Amino acid sequence: MASVAVSMAQPTAMRILHTLAFIASTIFASAQTVNTVQNGNWDAPSTWSCNCVPAPSSSLVIMHSVQLLGDLNMLYPQVQVTNTGEIMTTFPVNVINDGNFIMEGHVFFQGSFINLALVDITGFFEVAGVFHTDGNLVMDGGVLQVEGNFINLASVDGTGSICVIDSTTNEGDISGTVDICDASPTVFTAPFVDENTGTIAGTVTYCSNSACATGIMDGLLARITFGPNPADDRVQLGGLLAGASYVIIDATGRTCALGSISSDRAEVDVTALVSGAYRLQVRTADGSRTLPFLIVR
Repeated sequence: MASVAVSMAQPTAMRILHTLAFIASTIFASAQTVNTVQNGNWDAPSTWSCNCVPAPSSSLVIMHSVQLLGDLNMLYPQVQVTNTGEIMTTFPVNVINDGNFIMEGHVFFQGSFINLALVDITGFFEVAGVFHTDGNLVMDGGVLQVEGNFINLASVDGTGSICVIDSTTNEGDISGTVDICDASPTVFTAPFVDENTGTIAGTVTYCSNSACATGIMDGLLARITFGPNPADDRVQLGGLLAGASYVIIDATGRTCALGSISSDRAEVDVTALVSGAYRLQVRTADGSRTLPFLIVR
């Protein structure tokens, strides 16, 4: 009976091994790298090399301008935005990162961005809303610009700048030589973080880098008002000074209109533009601010 038991166990074990090998090969085969081939919407198959909306098992390489038109849970093993790539939103969305997000180019999210895994920033990362990290945030010489609240519940490390308009909260660990610049501080002794119940290394600096003194963190650019969004025939700009200029760019990266601003308020005529997603970039001698918007008719 013992020999029979052995002879039955061996085929069973082999079947298990073959099944596991098949599952592993299937998972490996399904994992692929998908890259962008042109500017376009995230949900448009023509944007991607697979001519499909990428599956969660795919690793993504973004080399073009991609418009995100709704909430996104990034379950991908890795998303890399190269130095020629960007992700843009034109209205508030909720983005959750649950993989490796390598940001070498530019992203602009309106709404909330929640990091549950890893974000590595060497480029320019903008959030008009809340940046919430409960994972690893590596500042790899880049700039994180938050037009709202920055919340760290886990770890921040590296070099580069974190620029915050509203509140800064740390309940985790901040280390390295990262520079934190809160434009609306409520504390007047180091560490200059509004709410700190975690640890901040003595090597961290505060508003020492020039990165947070340019772009939308410049006092003038931070005061810009803009609307309506979506727009129909005109958009109104306020909070400006004479001498600024603007450029309107469509989803393909084409310049559609440009002009100069001669007063604190300006009206931009967009009646000649078709419905779609655009970016209005306001430029001054001190920096620029990008304002994504939609034209809907």
